[in-house]
Amino acid sequence: MPEVKRAENLIQAFRNFRPDPLRTLEEFKAFHVDRNLRVMRQLYKDIEASDEGMKFLVVGYRGSGKSTELRKLQWEIQNTGEFLPVSLDIEQDLKYAINDLEIPELLAYMSLKLIEVAEDNRIKVDKEFKDQFEKIILKPIETVMKKESIDARIGISVLRAGGEVVKTYRKEFKTKSIQIINLIDALIQHLENKLKKPLLLLIDGTDKMRLEKAEQLFSKEIQYLVMPRVRMVVLCPVAIARSRGLGVTVTTYFGRVYEIAQMAVWKNTVNFTKMNYETIVQEIIEVVSKHNLEELLASEAAFESHGLGKYLEYKGFKFYYDVTKKRMDLSLIEPEALTMLIIGTGKLSEFMAATQNAISIARADEDDKVKLPHVKSSLLETRTVYEDSLSLDDKRLLIDVHGKKEILQRDREFERSISLLYYNHIVRIHAKEDNFWDDVDPLYYPELRKWKESVS
Repeated sequence: MPEVKRAENLIQAFRNFRPDPLRTLEEFKAFHVDRNLRVMRQLYKDIEASDEGMKFLVVGYRGSGKSTELRKLQWEIQNTGEFLPVSLDIEQDLKYAINDLEIPELLAYMSLKLIEVAEDNRIKVDKEFKDQFEKIILKPIETVMKKESIDARIGISVLRAGGEVVKTYRKEFKTKSIQIINLIDALIQHLENKLKKPLLLLIDGTDKMRLEKAEQLFSKEIQYLVMPRVRMVVLCPVAIARSRGLGVTVTTYFGRVYEIAQMAVWKNTVNFTKMNYETIVQEIIEVVSKHNLEELLASEAAFESHGLGKYLEYKGFKFYYDVTKKRMDLSLIEPEALTMLIIGTGKLSEFMAATQNAISIARADEDDKVKLPHVKSSLLETRTVYEDSLSLDDKRLLIDVHGKKEILQRDREFERSISLLYYNHIVRIHAKEDNFWDDVDPLYYPELRKWKESVS
């Protein structure tokens, strides 16, 4: 495995800008930039003070950094020794099965993960329990696995098989759901007694499921997910939590809801249906070209004194600058190119992907550093793919959201805007702790005036 360190050339930089959550302790030490989110401090304190079996819901759109924040929480709690955090990383462990995930497989996965915890901590599980576990979890799919030449001993990866295995297990779950939950409860109790500390399950990936499956999990199946008597943190798409039909239902099952939004780069007063995007970007780029970017970001006062604060949020801009500085030597990217990447993307995962693509374009052009034209090409490629999925009605709604900085509340528009929020065409943004708003993905900012003219 390549060493985790700051890139000294574009090949290393390409590897460092994978748009994936930080998962290992080595990655955290090398790359993590602390956002110091009050909401995550609250979650930490609330877990400390929680009663047995309390559930916590963390919401946000994909790409907002929830998984990284959850892993950071895991390290922090692990270091105190008060709880044993158990990470259930569905996306990593179940791979593409996440696209068709339902509660039977999720609870089977939870059971198998708890067995792993027992093995990792050398905790003996009674034969009677193991027999019951195999009878309820593995026996129902044994015949199908033999037929399809799947080895039952491969554990969690059994659940990746899909097809008849999953179909059979779902059918069995209908009559054995309470037995499975009782089994999970018994295993949790056994582990907590032996460890002499409570478990904390951190369920990551439930925010990345297909929209239909996420709606099913957080409506029809939610009671099964929260039934096991254990402290649990669950990730949820913000679109589900804000849906009129599902929002109240979902949140009633959890002690508290914690929202992670994207750090604002642009001021919420900016309106590119009225202002000229190219002119403002050129003004920002000119300031950066005439001054040292490090000096411009040395303090908020310096940032404001050079006119950048008229359009941009200091804290958000500096966050992305620091993310880049951690992952690559800044001599590998022109200041103007980095500035364009920061102001041209709307979420952390998008920034990472656009930077990686710009690096790819620079290398294809035989350049040894990323330049402004490379970034513009990268952003255009992504924008074109995204924009092709939008209807004229979608564009009208996005124009309204950008102007009002909130999702519309009229029924028809609200339901469509929730879908656009789920697919990240609308993003949730915050500048200060209690200052949240909705906006279109800044990737679309260059197109808004043109859209307005074409749909009016």
